[in-house]
Amino acid sequence: MKRIFVLAVLLLGVLSFFGCGSGGGGDSSLPVPASENPAGGDTTGGDTTGGDTTGGDTTGGDTGGGTTQGGQVGTLADIGDFWNVLGFGNNYYFTSTVGINAKNEVIGYTLGAHSAFVRDPGSGVMTLIPSDHAGRSYGDYYQLKDSSSDDLFETTAILKINDMSRVIGNSFAYGAPDSTRGYVYDYGNDLFIDLTPINFLDNAGKRKFKEYTNVVDINDAGWVLLTADNDLGKKRCYLWDGTSTASVSDLQRDNGDPVAPFEVPYYLLGGSIEGEESFAVALNENLVNGTPQFVCNSKGTAFVFDGWDGTSINTFNSSPLIAVAMNNALPVGHVVGNHGAEGFFWDGGETYPISNPNGASVEVIGLNNKDQVIGNSGGQAFIWQLNPDTEQGVFQPLGSLGGGSSTAVAINDNGIVIGYSTTGEVYTEGNISRAIVHAFAWRNGTIYDLGTHVPAYTYPFASNFPFSEAVAINEDNTIVGNSFTINAHHRGFYLTPVFP
Repeated sequence: MKRIFVLAVLLLGVLSFFGCGSGGGGDSSLPVPASENPAGGDTTGGDTTGGDTTGGDTTGGDTGGGTTQGGQVGTLADIGDFWNVLGFGNNYYFTSTVGINAKNEVIGYTLGAHSAFVRDPGSGVMTLIPSDHAGRSYGDYYQLKDSSSDDLFETTAILKINDMSRVIGNSFAYGAPDSTRGYVYDYGNDLFIDLTPINFLDNAGKRKFKEYTNVVDINDAGWVLLTADNDLGKKRCYLWDGTSTASVSDLQRDNGDPVAPFEVPYYLLGGSIEGEESFAVALNENLVNGTPQFVCNSKGTAFVFDGWDGTSINTFNSSPLIAVAMNNALPVGHVVGNHGAEGFFWDGGETYPISNPNGASVEVIGLNNKDQVIGNSGGQAFIWQLNPDTEQGVFQPLGSLGGGSSTAVAINDNGIVIGYSTTGEVYTEGNISRAIVHAFAWRNGTIYDLGTHVPAYTYPFASNFPFSEAVAINEDNTIVGNSFTINAHHRGFYLTPVFP
């Protein structure tokens, strides 16, 4: 394997800190883990009894077994909305969940598709995350220009919340759809932290700055992985430990006025091949020489960094290899991704293909810390795992809820896969018809229909929420997702399923 090394360098950007408002209200706290809540309940909006084996075979001669449809595993609870906090009573506002951490803190959107929130599990309070970066613009982030810019940040895409209650996401500027600026929101301290653009000294000794940062991952130690433009305008992987800063004191405005000194993140430069661009993918919880292991894509392959020692992942053919996820395996995290029409699993030495026995192309989306890989192929979700005795992979389709298609979204370390599936039924309003999809949870060869829920509000027009999706699951098996109408009006839910 080709090996490269990376240098740690000081890169400069602005670090802005300011708080945001909190609201109150919402519904009750998230449920306790299933092991502590045996009562369970019925699922609304979808019957899940019985079912035939939909099954699937495997690669390498191993048998993956079939999938059967299971019964009901609980009742979906409404996540609430931000306006309940302000005392307006029961409303009908959009709320869509995105993620959940070990504390049952939920992230998502409310009010509109780009108003991100963190929800407290005890009180139901939703705290909005700012998107404007203290009124700074994309093209004049350091506020050096004499004339103002209209490319202000107005929307935010929220990605993940770690177990320290730190949230990552990216903001987008008005009129600049390709612009992104990463951020970390420290929910526990109500602190917004800019992952600011790189700045540097040119050959004449004048400080210059770039514009683009895009955060992709955060671990539970607070390390952040992002992509940013370097001094040559190429996108590269960078790491930030979540705390280290340095001071910038030599910036001047266009009119010559000095800029007051400010603190900047101390970024570490990730690697790439032969000076090519590199794109951040994922990092894990393993700390080697004080830094986490991480993976970046560069020049048609992926590089895994272990204590700043970079190793390229071997490929099968000339197709680009694109990593998508990394776990906490020791001594180095295992990596999965896609390579042409196949998926791949890399265990620190060998790269194994992930193939569908029926020849359909494979899209891998993730894995857990037990090396169970999930993805989608031929219209169905699947789970794959390497048999260490035979060195062959076991490929098992997860079946569906009756409609023939399913999509995997996430898996936890208990091997529970969540996603959404067609049910075989059709919902019609007027002349508009849509195939019904429901959220599912798959466990030990059985797929469970999570149904849909009726939001906790009333208004003059009857609301139908025939569709649902599961989007995230934590290690206590609490699932968050969304029910939605025929016109994609979303309302978030949570559930801790009680499996038979």
